[in-house]
Amino acid sequence: MLGQDTGIGGYMRDFLNFFYLLIVINVLTASPIYAAATLPHSTTYDCSEWTQGESVTCDEFTIGGSWMTADGALEQIISEANYSDGNGGRGQRHWYGPGENDNSGGLDLPFTNGQTEFWMRIYMRFEEGFYFDTYSGLKYLYFRHSDGAAHNYILIGMGTDGGIDYYTQVGGMSHYRNASNYGWEDIHGGTTSDGTWHCYEIYIKSETGEGTNDGILRVWVDEELIIESTSVDHGLNSNSYEITSVLIGSNAKWIPDEPDFYHDYDDIAICDVNGPAGGFIQDANGNDMIGPADATSTGTLSIGSGTGSLGVGAGSGSMTVSQ
Repeated sequence: MLGQDTGIGGYMRDFLNFFYLLIVINVLTASPIYAAATLPHSTTYDCSEWTQGESVTCDEFTIGGSWMTADGALEQIISEANYSDGNGGRGQRHWYGPGENDNSGGLDLPFTNGQTEFWMRIYMRFEEGFYFDTYSGLKYLYFRHSDGAAHNYILIGMGTDGGIDYYTQVGGMSHYRNASNYGWEDIHGGTTSDGTWHCYEIYIKSETGEGTNDGILRVWVDEELIIESTSVDHGLNSNSYEITSVLIGSNAKWIPDEPDFYHDYDDIAICDVNGPAGGFIQDANGNDMIGPADATSTGTLSIGSGTGSLGVGAGSGSMTVSQ
């Protein structure tokens, strides 16, 4: 018996004690409740240093995956990964080992509400001397949707099929690239990383419905528009899907047989049609964008002169490019 009093009061006290015990057990054994990012959202990783395997408590991030490199390198949030010209805090360090799919776990950023139109800006730096072996690429963002199956992603690579490449695994299954295959060597000035920070931004707007290819994609690198298409099937509204989270840091191929290389992320900003906290800026074509980390007010961004045409994936569009 739970108590010695066998009267009505004793039985009631025992019942309440048992009820409270059940509540405590339920709390201790329940699945954890994760926070999620409400847009607009930004992070400078201004939190305690963290290593994969520990509980992560930083700006709504959750664990991306349990992978580690063959040499044991794990995802980190550390001061050494901070973008020094940004807004402070720390940064995220992702790791790659030799060959294919040898990487640390990444971090996932879930959204409070699913999105079918949003902008995302990140800063990335690859360890100086990082390079690819033959044709290669790495998926730096995965856009996870509400079905939980195959996801759209954007990669950076080099070689015949490399370049900046957005792939719609759940839509038209098309690759969207710059007509000149703009990618790794254009950004870093050669085949090896220049070891400096570069600004990447993407805008995704869903197609209107099933059987339509009227979605929009724009990709900027260092504030220059390098991909634009207005005929994209992202596989969102056409499948009644929404983007529910973004995986930051994923897999790669072919990384050379060298010691593990790191890849840093910092100063991330994401917004919906209501804009970032400081308001949109405009690129040279008048397109809304979040812009660089030091963009604090609405304005016009100049990204060079001259015009050109762009053929991307299944559709085509036009853009202004530097010459």
